[in-house]
Amino acid sequence: MSENLVQYIIVRKDILKERGLYFIMGEACLACSSIHMKSSDDPATQKYFSDIDNMHKVVLGVDNEAQLVKLMDNLKSKDIVFEVRTTTENTPTCLA
Repeated sequence: MSENLVQYIIVRKDILKERGLYFIMGEACLACSSIHMKSSDDPATQKYFSDIDNMHKVVLGVDNEAQLVKLMDNLKSKDIVFEVRTTTENTPTCLA
């Protein structure tokens, strides 16, 4: 049985409400592109891209910055690699 890899994208719902759908979509795309480039040598990333027609992403939301930061801390504690996008004011908007 083949293991299906999933990429998760987490967006802040308050940013979505403040700046709109197109802004947060752009941030999410940049987070995905960035983590793909930074982890291109990782076997899991290579496996994910080896079956491009069956790539799977899940987009979830958190209510605010505090929840996103808490998630980031949790991922770090488990050595899970991720990429965070921030505004020019250094405010985190989403992660992939």
